Amino acid sequence: MTEERERRRASVLVLGSERQTKLIGELGDVGLEPVVHEGLYDSVQAIKQDDVAGILVDTEYGDVDALEFILNARDISLDIPIVVVARKLKKRDRSVLANLPNTFLIPHSATVKETARQFSQIVWSGTLSSGVN
Repeated sequence: MTEERERRRASVLVLGSERQTKLIGELGDVGLEPVVHEGLYDSVQAIKQDDVAGILVDTEYGDVDALEFILNARDISLDIPIVVVARKLKKRDRSVLANLPNTFLIPHSATVKETARQFSQIVWSGTLSSGVN
């Protein structure tokens, strides 16, 4: 199987809700296979047990403390890119996230299509050319 085919089938964890149908659809359109988890425990187990190419955390969905989840995810792997889509973050949370490896922030004001595009770019290349980090 070619690397390009593997990329098109990359499984990504979305911490949020099935209500994010537009985002889930856009992730599929850019070649990612989103797996949605709403709870902290299930999400952490998925990282431990599944081959996850990336993690997308939307702070607007779900009842999970995003920072707690991200710190748990970083305890499991420093290599999996984590993208946080946030409208507002506490200054302390932003500071913690900025110092975590392979962790990126995307403003909640980005369109769903742009969020999916940026996330796929990070999953496949490990960087984001627009400078958001």
